[in-house]
Amino acid sequence: MESATAETIPKFNRRTVCGNVTSRSLHNYTNGQILSRDLSNTSLGDNYINLTETHCTVIGRGTYWSTIETVYVAWFTFEYVLRLFAAPNRVKFMTSALGLVDFLAILPFYITLIFEADGVLITSFPVLRIIRLIRVLRVLKLSRYSKGLKVLAQTLVMSGKDLPSLLAVMIINVILFSSVIYYVENDAKDNDFDSIPDAFWWTIITMTAVGYGDKVPKGAPGKLIGAICAVSGIVVLFCFPTPVLLSHFEEMYKLKGSGPANKQKEKEKQNNGTQNDEGKMKDTEVTMLGEGERIEIYV
Repeated sequence: MESATAETIPKFNRRTVCGNVTSRSLHNYTNGQILSRDLSNTSLGDNYINLTETHCTVIGRGTYWSTIETVYVAWFTFEYVLRLFAAPNRVKFMTSALGLVDFLAILPFYITLIFEADGVLITSFPVLRIIRLIRVLRVLKLSRYSKGLKVLAQTLVMSGKDLPSLLAVMIINVILFSSVIYYVENDAKDNDFDSIPDAFWWTIITMTAVGYGDKVPKGAPGKLIGAICAVSGIVVLFCFPTPVLLSHFEEMYKLKGSGPANKQKEKEKQNNGTQNDEGKMKDTEVTMLGEGERIEIYV
């Protein structure tokens, strides 16, 4: 019964987080459609007023989406308080990564609630953006209920001592190719690279195989440098770190997979293997004795 409950609650929480993120996305899409219609027939001078009023309406209570948001936040708050009181060390829980994610997931709701209780509308764009950005962090709550995400995060932590060398090689390549492309393309017509730091963007985008195309070399030598830069980026960013990350991921996955259930399975496999070995030994002894031989045992 306890194991069934322990499996049901994380599944419910995962679905709750996914449902909340989905509802927030649909809410944002709906408001975006309303906002585009509101601003379609307004002048540039009136855009700020309409945009501010529309965003203030989004925060207000009493709408269908706000009711859904209230239900989700109520559950997240109950979960956070329950975990806080059940934690052996509450300060450690509150300052932990997952504890901070849980707290930041419910903080924006209560901030807007406090302002509205005082009759204050939040009309500052930076404040609105920060509040909405913090709400997006709710998706990180999935890491609490996902074994794969936990293993991935701990893999990156374990690989931390090896990543600085990769970062150093990356920085060297960026400076090198940015300098080369700047001097090669310096005399080209319609040069897109005004300086070496200005070429950093092109180098990073080329090495990561993204290639936006906003800055491109015009001459044949510059295109050759771009091709070499792209190949170098694949080697540095994909070939070098892959074995390190893979080995650490496999190690962490085995470590996380050695729970009580897996240990019980391993024990059963060992017992089955021992029984099979004993059976094989008995068959071997009978075969070696032969049909006409007899063993006398004296006690």
